[in-house]
Amino acid sequence: MQDEQIREMARAEGAHWYFRSRRRVLGAMIAELGPAGPVLDVGCGTGGNAELLAPWAPLHGVDRSPPAARGSLARGYASAVIADGWRLPFPDGTFPVVTCLDVLEHLRDDVAAAAELRRVCRPGGLVVATVPAFQWLWSAHDVALGHQRRYTRAQVERLFAGAGLRLRRLTYCLLGTFLPAAVVRTAQRLARRGRPLPAGGKTDVDGFPLPGLVNDLIAGVLAQEARWVARRDLPVGLSIFAAGERPVP
Repeated sequence: MQDEQIREMARAEGAHWYFRSRRRVLGAMIAELGPAGPVLDVGCGTGGNAELLAPWAPLHGVDRSPPAARGSLARGYASAVIADGWRLPFPDGTFPVVTCLDVLEHLRDDVAAAAELRRVCRPGGLVVATVPAFQWLWSAHDVALGHQRRYTRAQVERLFAGAGLRLRRLTYCLLGTFLPAAVVRTAQRLARRGRPLPAGGKTDVDGFPLPGLVNDLIAGVLAQEARWVARRDLPVGLSIFAAGERPVP
């Protein structure tokens, strides 16, 4: 992501219905895992995960963007290091919790990155990741954000297993956003009639501004999923949530 996109996402993270409902849904699943911190948040961005990861504080961030890392410090992260996700500047087994939320899809070598997440995770600790679901949902949104791919549940299962992580939870989530996204992106694909996606387009967050009351209503409705997905797996969703344990030797 470019610096301007980073700033735009930082502005949206607080109020936009997508980020608000996402925090509620992911927060419910994280609460069920129940580990203690500190946590290393790989790809921390501008610190939008601070509220979500608060139960695992103190929070330590890693991001390749200096402006993003500075933003995470302003939001309460205890530290933020400039580094790439596949080359983390920490000894083996440093953190009891390592998170990588909506990051692996940006990396060319997600296999190497998953192995690195496991390496810095303490034996018996957790690696928690989210990724966008279903390659057939690929759109200008993915291009604008610099995504390399979208995933299926089976692909995430293989990725974690290949990194030596034992899955504790793997499910689709954000079901409420999946249905409209599937309709819109299918219509967009049909309208393109095989033409390639334009470079430098807008994200879905930028492309669908809503009045405040409507934004609040949608956020509240979608957040109700948190009650269900905390303990129940979903068959489809816009995102995939995975939590894997590094085995104790």
